[in-house]
Amino acid sequence: MNIRLLLIENDLEQIEIFRTMLTEVMDSEFELVTSDNLEEGLSKLIEEKFDVVLLDLQLPDIQGLDAFSRLYGQFPDAPIIVVTTVEQKSLGAKATQLGAKDFIIKEQTDSSQLLCSIQYAIDQQRIQQELSGLPLIDKPTGLYTKQSFLILAMHYLKLAKRNNRGLIVLVVEWNKTPTSGEPSQKNQEELIAVANILKQTFRRSDIISRIDEKQFAVIALEAHKSNINKLIERLKKNLDIYNASRKISGRFSLNIGTAYYDPAVNRSIAELLSQARKVLCCIPGERRTT
Repeated sequence: MNIRLLLIENDLEQIEIFRTMLTEVMDSEFELVTSDNLEEGLSKLIEEKFDVVLLDLQLPDIQGLDAFSRLYGQFPDAPIIVVTTVEQKSLGAKATQLGAKDFIIKEQTDSSQLLCSIQYAIDQQRIQQELSGLPLIDKPTGLYTKQSFLILAMHYLKLAKRNNRGLIVLVVEWNKTPTSGEPSQKNQEELIAVANILKQTFRRSDIISRIDEKQFAVIALEAHKSNINKLIERLKKNLDIYNASRKISGRFSLNIGTAYYDPAVNRSIAELLSQARKVLCCIPGERRTT
């Protein structure tokens, strides 16, 4: 299946570099359409369908993040990869925060990196389509629902394998504080507290979800097995800070289990969650990991 790419770039030499790179890794399985200014690119997006848009931030008619904002504002569903120079690296990173799927640096990108970026953008778009119509967020906690977590997990396992990067799967189980009188209110407060502790512990790019009444699942992306103890210690620290700040008596605890995804070994998200559940243990306490 051919991948249709729109490259909005006014540097003819750079256009030929991209064309050569794509030919090296995709042979004839792509169609590259070019525009040398944003206005022409917008017109082509209105008239035609593209799988990915590569947008240079230095164009004759518009520069910098203004170029991205204009394109994204008119076509928010288009998978956009921003093309930057070394000097513009911070603009590329900012564009991804604003909605771009990825950014690449001209001087540092080879054919395999370009292909990975294109595949990543296409995969991200597919994930958004699969999630469309599903309840994405658990209302009480603001975390991902189990359904959305499983879809995202399958995507990131594929990505980890493709990029040869490991990741860590964690299952966190909330031990409710035994309480008399108004238990539902206290439990609700603790539930929200657990969600906030997880948000404080993990990065914004990590996937955090509530998968049942008392269990949460986390995927720490691009993480090595050696990071597991650091994550557990950070979680314990944030839990201790919360418990110390409680105005009511009593402390609640968390059980945690972890599993490491090695990209060299085929394992499903179900297998990783099952393995993490098998080694659940209380924080603080003896910890085991797989």
